[in-house]
Amino acid sequence: MKGIITADVVGSTKIPLEKREILPNTLQELAGELQKFSVLKLEMYRGDSFQVVVDSYEKTILIAVLLRIGLMRKSPDSEYLIDARMSVGIGEVGFESQSVGQSDGEAFVFSGRAFEKMGKKRLVIQTANTKVNEELTVLVSVLDDLLSDLSLSKSETVFEYLLHPDATQADIAARLRKSQPTINVALRTSKADTMCLILRRVEYVLLNYLKK
Repeated sequence: MKGIITADVVGSTKIPLEKREILPNTLQELAGELQKFSVLKLEMYRGDSFQVVVDSYEKTILIAVLLRIGLMRKSPDSEYLIDARMSVGIGEVGFESQSVGQSDGEAFVFSGRAFEKMGKKRLVIQTANTKVNEELTVLVSVLDDLLSDLSLSKSETVFEYLLHPDATQADIAARLRKSQPTINVALRTSKADTMCLILRRVEYVLLNYLKK
């Protein structure tokens, strides 16, 4: 069982031409950083769409969240935040090729179907279990709302907070060259602790209630 993230960048055409390299460079950089949580493979298509295969399926939502926030924090300015629509599918992968686009299985189907139906949402999830889907839909919807409210400065702080769960606020402050009170306010107003609670619950549900 694996996790599949199907995504496209929202409003990528608004990124100035001279800064378009931000997308591929940032995604490749993120793919490397997020290997700490799971082996994963990321492949880009048409410049603004991408797909990710996550071996540790229970970590897929965490990785999707960090990809979204990781893109936000690289935005050219605070008036336009780079964001992405992401559809997560959890299930079996029947055939896995060296190329993500040539791989196949129910996880890819779930991710693709949910992506087509997600409308204005920017984060959705689907599995083969209806009851699991019911709970995860609520959790992921709240998470999506919290992510959509992030500002550029807060995205930098929340990214570090989620990427380094054992780091103190002082550690994050030093890494971002900000004051500890500034970090505290950013984490509190962005409801970063609530994000962590939701992410832990999502992981628990996937590990304990999704039939392997």
